[in-house]
Amino acid sequence: MRLHVRLLSISDHAGAIEIIAEDVTDLRAMERQLRQPKNSKPSTACGSIAHDFNNVVGAILGWAELGFEQNRANHQVSERFSRIREQAERAAALTRELLAFARLQVLQPQPVDINAITSGLVSFLDKVIARDIELKVITAAVDHVKADPTQLEQCS
Repeated sequence: MRLHVRLLSISDHAGAIEIIAEDVTDLRAMERQLRQPKNSKPSTACGSIAHDFNNVVGAILGWAELGFEQNRANHQVSERFSRIREQAERAAALTRELLAFARLQVLQPQPVDINAITSGLVSFLDKVIARDIELKVITAAVDHVKADPTQLEQCS
């Protein structure tokens, strides 16, 4: 907030003041944005690659959805298309992380189930860690937290 205060000289109202309160939240956000280097090479390159990658992921998601719909009767094939879709959605989340890193995407805090984030991470780790490593995750009932899901996944 920015306050403007001035003494008024009005007859019959000695000591009268005028106060104007101004919300400068948007102004401060724009100032921060202007202070950031516009042509930061890593940021620009990261954003450009992320946008191109996002287009590819969108196509993969579309084909996976189409394959899934056309093969509902064949459980084995539809399951494979479902897994392709899951991994493409994970790739889309990684793209959002890149865009957030490049500061080209606004963070979107929302209620997030930490257990769902954890189970997604466990599912991913089960596929990439060696079989001789035992992964044990214990969850408990917890309230949702307000956070950007992409940023929370980065912490995992």
